[in-house]
Amino acid sequence: MAALSYNSVLRFRHRWSTAALLDMNSSALAVIVGFWIIINGGIGVLIGQGKGRSWLGFWLGFLIGPIGWIIVAVIEPSQSERERRTQRAELVALRGQHRASPPQPLVSPPAASDSKQCPMCAETVLLGAKICRYCRHDFAEV
Repeated sequence: MAALSYNSVLRFRHRWSTAALLDMNSSALAVIVGFWIIINGGIGVLIGQGKGRSWLGFWLGFLIGPIGWIIVAVIEPSQSERERRTQRAELVALRGQHRASPPQPLVSPPAASDSKQCPMCAETVLLGAKICRYCRHDFAEV
């Protein structure tokens, strides 16, 4: 394995130095700036959307990168976002109350005059039933 020479280290350092970036042609620089805008601004928008501050997230992410993401993440939600969260919590609470009620039977139980009790399982079945629908007891035997 060849050892790194001093000249190869200098070439590597120069390739990624500020002077080398300024020496790039304008299209390569435009691509780098475009990626910076899309990635940092986009992540800032994603973080800011949960706070109701997507534009602030874009600008802070675009201008100062990951530090802007942190600022947007710790900033308080906007007033409209707080109101929306409150309304959503109330709606979820109302839905939860609705689901907490006992389920309604799909078929109404037979009236007392239209039913008889199975001697094997003590379930109520229709008066005209020949076989219990719960335990399969045959009423013809009785």
